[in-house]
Amino acid sequence: MKSKKKINKHGQKRPGFPRREMSHPPNVFTIKSWSAIQEFLKHKPVSIKEIHVRDEWQVRVKTWVDQHLDVNVAISGQSDIEMEDVHPVTALVKLDLGDEISLIDRLRPDAEMILVLDHITDPRNLGAIARNAAFFGIKEIVAPKDRQVLLTDASVQTSQGAFSKVNLTVVTNISRFIEQMKAKDFWVLGTKMDGEPIHEVGSMYEKVILVMGSEDNGLSKIVEKKCDRLLSIPGVGGFDSLNVSVAAGIAIYALLPKT
Repeated sequence: MKSKKKINKHGQKRPGFPRREMSHPPNVFTIKSWSAIQEFLKHKPVSIKEIHVRDEWQVRVKTWVDQHLDVNVAISGQSDIEMEDVHPVTALVKLDLGDEISLIDRLRPDAEMILVLDHITDPRNLGAIARNAAFFGIKEIVAPKDRQVLLTDASVQTSQGAFSKVNLTVVTNISRFIEQMKAKDFWVLGTKMDGEPIHEVGSMYEKVILVMGSEDNGLSKIVEKKCDRLLSIPGVGGFDSLNVSVAAGIAIYALLPKT
């Protein structure tokens, strides 16, 4: 049954909202952007569990899926679920956090950069960082198990499909992980407001662990001591710092080898 249009006291239509929230299993997240859903369909189709489509979008979505996929994806019409008016296509995607052993096993000898997050707490920052990583071809993000936001509907939604390309690995101890990577010839570069100007370092290192500190406190003292160099992004506008997701994008670009 189609949901009723909602009218405010002035007789105007309000944006549509679902009459009930969808409950879904752990590690399953809701995506409300067709472009983000397409990224999962292209790069990680097995993660798509269901696609819910408003009636007028069904032919378009089914045609695209049939042309691009060799796997079966369940597509349900509006009669099967009450859709939000502003989101003609939504999907349920299953994503699992990686572990340290799996990450080390899949690292290529020529791996260029791993992004390490030192207790990021805002899910939208995590999603935006993942999108930056995917844009620049970074496949691995590492985060601590505790005092760190991980995969949520908000972080997955903000990433706009980036987690179809980027792996999020959770480790118990960041410092220990950094030491393991040093043994594999990675240089550890942390970001700090009073560090060396990042453009003076540039793409000097082939294998980099880039560490981004938390929104409020920056790098923790123990992680800072593990860094080989501390780098800053100089500004000229009078502000002390950048949003961590913006800083991550600039730092990734500055440190990646240029071809």
